[in-house]
Amino acid sequence: MHRLRARAPVAAAASLASSTLLAQSATLPENRVTATRFSENTQSLPVGVSVITAEEIRASGATTVNEAISRLLGVPGRKDLYGGGETQLDLRGFGATADNNQVIVIDGVRVSEADLSGTRIAGIPIDSVERIEVLRGNGAVLYGEGATGGVIVITTRAGSGRQRPNGGTVYGAAGSNGLREGRAGVTVNAGGFTFDADVQKRREDGWRQNSASDIDAAGVTGQWSNSWLRLGARVSRDELDARLPGGLSTAQYDADPRQSVTPNDTASLRNERAAVFGRAEVAGWELAFDAGTRTRELRSLNAGFAYDYDIEADFRASEGATSAASATSPTSSSPASTGTTGGATCSAPSDRPRRSAPAAST
Repeated sequence: MHRLRARAPVAAAASLASSTLLAQSATLPENRVTATRFSENTQSLPVGVSVITAEEIRASGATTVNEAISRLLGVPGRKDLYGGGETQLDLRGFGATADNNQVIVIDGVRVSEADLSGTRIAGIPIDSVERIEVLRGNGAVLYGEGATGGVIVITTRAGSGRQRPNGGTVYGAAGSNGLREGRAGVTVNAGGFTFDADVQKRREDGWRQNSASDIDAAGVTGQWSNSWLRLGARVSRDELDARLPGGLSTAQYDADPRQSVTPNDTASLRNERAAVFGRAEVAGWELAFDAGTRTRELRSLNAGFAYDYDIEADFRASEGATSAASATSPTSSSPASTGTTGGATCSAPSDRPRRSAPAAST
């Protein structure tokens, strides 16, 4: 009994030293995100944010943006009906209404549509992506309507504003079911000007009859920057032409699961985006401005019925932030609404479709 009492202080001291060492070794490196529009430390945010970088994407072997988001960030999804490597992502388990409850932002510009057709991001070359951030939880304060489930923010190399050396990349691949894919990108710097261009081509015959898909995508960004100001413009376009195999009854599936009973069903989808942007650091303030437009055109034939629609939408947003929360004041943003969070005043985008004309006819 006496020996046990004598060893108790020694055991307590060893336990305290072990706890102190564990606390010191558990310190995590700082991780900064831009899903809140300006760079912030994740530890100061009241929401969960997951981040993957270009290095992690390359190491994973992911070949599409959808694959990177699903595999590395754990966002569930299902393949859409149009093929072309697209996945209908679903933040927070909204199921069929997921597209109406999550926002996707590419280089500061919201690209989510106000319908159930989903947002196509398969046309973004994976080699052009600098980082992807997923904000889980309601993001309506910063990103407006439709962000109940969260926000997926995709930042490309050109959109990051990071200085990069002149160079280019070329990628080619082939796989089963007639898959052929090629990607290329180039970056040129001269006298404060930076030019980025990316192209992508993907074709697949498909496993089933009448399930071939063909996707083409291209994007160009030009910008000028100095020590405190960055100005630029970007344009992008992607096109998908797909055959639609349709559904099968149990008897038809048992007879031949690869057959198609709708050999004439097709779909054609066109997306175009154009934007101008500016970033500035003035007297301790970070200021940002984005304005753009996007169009989407769908032409499809399903079981003899045509379903066509066009969407045209404008985007305008301005934001400002300062490290001193007490000095924060709203920036001008019209007609978008503004709100203040964490010392940064940000605005929700003005995303108003000018024309939406769905049609169905026999």
